[in-house]
Formats: sequence, structure tokens, C-alpha cells
Amino acid sequence: MAKKVVLIARDAAPSGCFKRLAVVLEERGLDVALFVGDGKPLLQEVREIGAAIVGANVLVLGMSSSASLAQGEVELGRIAKKWE
Repeated sequence: MAKKVVLIARDAAPSGCFKRLAVVLEERGLDVALFVGDGKPLLQEVREIGAAIVGANVLVLGMSSSASLAQGEVELGRIAKKWE
């Protein structure tokens, strides 16, 4: 069974990095769930992203540039913490 990796970023720079990283990880046989906003709010609901986090082997969060913008990423990190 493939390892599952979840990549989450709202800001443009980490979104771009995670898109490139997702390709490399998938080429190596990992199951990747990618949630990026490219500088805008994420389109997916917290519940949808939280469901992807459950059972993931690795979660990588790209923190937004300010505390107010990073609220969603912090919340998702807390969800992941509950499932460790």
C-alpha cells in the first residue's frame, strides 16, 4: 500500500512548491492529496481536507504570511494532531 502524503498551502510560493513536490512524490509511488490556494483561500472545506488528513503518513503545511491568513492551516494542523 502506498504511503499517503497531504500537502496544504494557501500562499502562492508554497503552493507552487507543493505542486512541483506532488509530481515528484507521485512519480515515486506515493499517494498525494494536494490542497493549494495559490495566494487565495483554499476552495475545499475544512471537513474535506480533514478527511484527507485522516490516515495520512505525512502532512506538510505551508504557513501563510500572517496569523490571520494562517488560521485555516493552523486549524488543519490541530486536526492532524488529533489523529497522531
